[in-house]
Amino acid sequence: MSKRKTARKAGSAWTDGEIKTLVLAYNLMLKLELEGTKYNKSEIRRWLIGGYLKNRSNSSIEMKLCNVSKFRQLSGLPMIAGYKPYGNAQKRLGEIISEQEGKPVFELNRIGRG
Repeated sequence: MSKRKTARKAGSAWTDGEIKTLVLAYNLMLKLELEGTKYNKSEIRRWLIGGYLKNRSNSSIEMKLCNVSKFRQLSGLPMIAGYKPYGNAQKRLGEIISEQEGKPVFELNRIGRG
């Protein structure tokens, strides 16, 4: 019997569940930033890595958060100051950002569970 691998191959495509989780985390950070509430981006990334994004590296998550900023910039939406827009982004990311726009933050805990 072979063991199932849990780590994804470097550069593998992000699943919809991973993208939705990331976008909701971005929206949470943006909400806190716009409210003037202090938060720790590194702590949130560690939380993501410890949970649903356990198969993604810190740098992969950080790059994808910059991709979220790029799509938000192109759509004229506010962005997190610490995640400057990065130009190379997956089309599906933009679709999910559009789908998630306006979703409540509490849904962050429900993404990827079914």
